[in-house]
Amino acid sequence: MRKTWTAVLACFTAALMLGGCAGSSRYQSTDQIDDLTRGVSDTDVKLLANKIISDLLASPFVERYKKPVTISLLPIVNSTSEFINTDALFGEKIMEAIINSGAGVFEFVDRKLLDETIREAELAADGLVSQAEATRLGRAAGVTLLMTGELTSIRTHTRSTDQRYYKLSLRLVDTERNTVVWISNEEIRKRSDRGWMQ
Repeated sequence: MRKTWTAVLACFTAALMLGGCAGSSRYQSTDQIDDLTRGVSDTDVKLLANKIISDLLASPFVERYKKPVTISLLPIVNSTSEFINTDALFGEKIMEAIINSGAGVFEFVDRKLLDETIREAELAADGLVSQAEATRLGRAAGVTLLMTGELTSIRTHTRSTDQRYYKLSLRLVDTERNTVVWISNEEIRKRSDRGWMQ
């Protein structure tokens, strides 16, 4: 009788463990706040992009230009220690938000066209193109403003806490005068507390 109970208990325990280890997955709304990710999450991308777009659309420098102002977005540099596809996440989100803002203030030149022009110039100059040269090439491609950007981070951690600070910096450069006409720096700080099992 004791062996039977032991065998039943062992089978029951094994079934619980296997069922618990199997896990599950389900779809969630992308509007839901992601507070599980320690690194950059979709929530962070939306927060930073929305702050920057609000700042850009309200900026008084826009009044100096004939509407719509033509922009080209250069690659956003990832200066963090993490692998983050800054162009796919931030670049596309920022461009989408500006275009879909409905303000009609800005329009974008397809970056593939500008990239091709810059690539040709790099080949002619053995791979080196300065910001002034990129600005000149942008002007030749019909671009009024070049948008450049950089994502930086600082990470501090202890045994129980992981804290990350991210800063997304964007600037617009006038291709006629080669001057910076707008800068925006948006920051977020995330703190994760580790459980005793981690």
